Amino acid sequence: MSYTASRVALSRATRTVVTATLALALVASTTAAAAFEGQPAEHREGIASADGRISAELNTRADGSLDIAVALDGRPVLDAVRLGLVTESVDLSSGLMFESARHRRFDQEYEPGGAVNGPVSSITDELVATFRKGSAELLINLRATSDGIAFRYEVSLEGSSAVVSEATAFDLHDGSTLWAGEYERNYEGKPQRLTTSEFGHHRLAMPALVSTPGGPWLQLTEADVRAGGAYPAVRLDADGNGDGVLHTALPGPDSAVFDTTPANVRVPFSTSIATPWRVIGIGSELGALADSSLLTDLNDPPAPELTGDDANWIKPGISLWPFWAYYMIGEDYVALHREYVDAAERLGFPYVTADSGYTSWSEIEDIAAYGAARGVGVFVWMHRNEFRRADKTLFDQDEIDAAMKAIAARGVVGLKLDFFDSDRADIMQFYDRLSIGAARAKLMVNFHGSTKPGGEQRTYPHVLTSEGVAGAEGYKNGNPSSARDNVNMALVRGLVGSADATPVALSLGSPLTTQSHQLALAIAFSSALTTLADSPTAYEGWTGLDALRSLPTVWERSRLLDAEPDSHAVFARRSGETWWVGAISDGAKELSVPLAFLSAGSYTATVYRDGDPSGQPVVERATVTAGDALSLTLAEHGGATVVLTPGEAPEVVKANRVLEAESATMTGYARVTPCPSCSGGAKAGYVGQTGIVFPDVEAEGSYTARIAYLSGEQRGLTVSIDGVPVRSVNLPESGRGAGEPNGWNVPRSVEVPLKLAPGRHTIVLASTEGYAPDIDRMTLIRRYEAEDPANLLLEPAIRRACTAPGCTGGIVGNIGDESSLTFVGVWAAKAGATTVGIRYSSLQNRSALIRVNDGEERLVEFPPTRSWDDWSLRTITVDLEAGSNTISLSSIPGWWNWAPDIDAIEVAQ
Repeated sequence: MSYTASRVALSRATRTVVTATLALALVASTTAAAAFEGQPAEHREGIASADGRISAELNTRADGSLDIAVALDGRPVLDAVRLGLVTESVDLSSGLMFESARHRRFDQEYEPGGAVNGPVSSITDELVATFRKGSAELLINLRATSDGIAFRYEVSLEGSSAVVSEATAFDLHDGSTLWAGEYERNYEGKPQRLTTSEFGHHRLAMPALVSTPGGPWLQLTEADVRAGGAYPAVRLDADGNGDGVLHTALPGPDSAVFDTTPANVRVPFSTSIATPWRVIGIGSELGALADSSLLTDLNDPPAPELTGDDANWIKPGISLWPFWAYYMIGEDYVALHREYVDAAERLGFPYVTADSGYTSWSEIEDIAAYGAARGVGVFVWMHRNEFRRADKTLFDQDEIDAAMKAIAARGVVGLKLDFFDSDRADIMQFYDRLSIGAARAKLMVNFHGSTKPGGEQRTYPHVLTSEGVAGAEGYKNGNPSSARDNVNMALVRGLVGSADATPVALSLGSPLTTQSHQLALAIAFSSALTTLADSPTAYEGWTGLDALRSLPTVWERSRLLDAEPDSHAVFARRSGETWWVGAISDGAKELSVPLAFLSAGSYTATVYRDGDPSGQPVVERATVTAGDALSLTLAEHGGATVVLTPGEAPEVVKANRVLEAESATMTGYARVTPCPSCSGGAKAGYVGQTGIVFPDVEAEGSYTARIAYLSGEQRGLTVSIDGVPVRSVNLPESGRGAGEPNGWNVPRSVEVPLKLAPGRHTIVLASTEGYAPDIDRMTLIRRYEAEDPANLLLEPAIRRACTAPGCTGGIVGNIGDESSLTFVGVWAAKAGATTVGIRYSSLQNRSALIRVNDGEERLVEFPPTRSWDDWSLRTITVDLEAGSNTISLSSIPGWWNWAPDIDAIEVAQ
């Protein structure tokens, strides 16, 4: 079935379901008979969740108005939910006459896109009640599951009309407390705490989180808004009379969004229209709202083209993002993004997001081709206005399809579509057309400046994430999010779908949170595309790097272990057999986290916590079981991350082949200053023409010196070896932008080729004139070619020539049937850990066994490259002995197992 056919096969009020387990039953009553006589009459229809805990009763009052009574375990969760729509033709909020009702129960089993709680198996009870007023028909579709209730309207009448207001209202219990953000069209309002007596005149964005007095927690939001509808998203308005009632409100024009006069909010339709679902998530505890499939349950399954092997192009993952650290830097856009591609390749991240600032599509084509050759996909930023005509009307589906096909032909894998800033019905339809067009072109999507999600990732799993949250970009525009903001956003916005909160911002002069808090945000906010804010140079020297490298972005199960709005939140999420715990807090806090969610057996807990004077996370390990409780000490505005791996996990060893600037000899005015984003928590500043001195560096051969520096302006740097200047480079500022971060906080890397004679050397980094940039660290990297005659090959492995870009001279291939390649003479000045980059090519996922000297073999996975002529880098950490070492790479036993082709290894010295 085509995308379009799958969207319109049934009316929105009577969607296809996966499995019907209870036949429809038509309910007729004497009350209905009375209604047919022309007068409204009281009537009740009820449903309950399959477990019997949640019930909803649809009431018709004597005046023909409608409301729903909702209860958990027999106790009302709010005073009432008032219903109704007003159209230009007829007021459907009163005078309604009940006609009939249909009941059914059905099951759903599916794997939602961007899963945080998949796979899903749910049971839904449904009531579809029909009401009439004159010739107009109103259907109320009411559903109940173990996660809450939802309802939607469908109106049918003669001719054309328009919805001009809703009578929908949520009447909260007195004493209820609500957290929601003030309505902004980009949904970046930060949730604030309000009680029913403090409502005042507020215009609030959904979702809203409600704590009822002595009772359950509620989540008020919408579902199935962006996926195919012709109806706007709504907000919640409080009238200011302290009655605790929140009314749904249609948006006015984007220039006057709060103007609710009928002419400005009208939603036109011809003969029929259906609304999105209005949703009340219900949990006896706050944690129940995090372990819910209610929103995705209310959305359509994807078209067949977006499932199974046909959808293998949909690949969640982590993206680096130059915009945050380097926006408006005024330098070569292509060169900067190539730097990021190289860093993504080293770090093992699959994506780079090329944000605004490019001046032509040829720049994007260059970056995309460069990335594809290295196994790194590129998302390109686009303004939504690029999908409209000269007269400013929005593209239709055919025009969008053509545009998406042309974009995909430029080599990018996805789009970051921005500046929607509207909840109007035409924009909701626009989201739908864009999602369909992107799917047809096999492009993944990240919506920004966007409305909230409502479970639409089930229908469109290639829409990996969306914004609608105040992420790290707030530092750049002077409105950063505090630790309390992050807690509340995770509990309000984060529970309704993927949130591109751009976490792990480290390079800040005035941070509002600790670095451990920033790491934990990548767990607290689930996002199938996780866009990291900071410079890759900051991550490469960071104690939290190993957690980032292994961080999943799609979760099979999520739990909220402990939370209190305004205070703290502790999330646990599982990928495979490994659990990840992310704890964030506003104030300093001691938490005890029971591990009863673990399976039987022991686990290795790797903890990243506050406490190091440098500001970087402290890394600790312990063995735990399901019977234990983790004790977490969180600093003020702090956090912690815990990775729980079954059995005895290999210890993560931080590579120590780095020459730290703070350990060098300072000359002239040079001095050591704190630097939280630097690898050792410090840097060398005020580096003049006499420079900083690294004495007694033992190395020989050709090297690449990777120098991490910080600067708020362009400065020159000279590298001298044994008193002789050998390289001088002019370095651009390392970062810049409005607000934070700036170049004096953001580290950036430059690579300088060096040739060292045998022996020990003195290396000096100094300015060419005035002051040099601040220096964080220097790493010497030596390349060993696979085809070197000194290396040992076990047949059938063979040396072959290679002329493809990215390889140098020759390669070793045909490593299979238990054959091997051994690099001989890998030099290390001292014993200890180091990083080794393996440059390889393979069309398929392949594995190899790596052995250093006579140590144990280690299995390493190699993702596929684009072709056999494209080369990628797989980075691992190994222990070397002082002096000469061997590094062997062999195939897994079995004639059918083959290792990738190998070009070279790059070893940090």
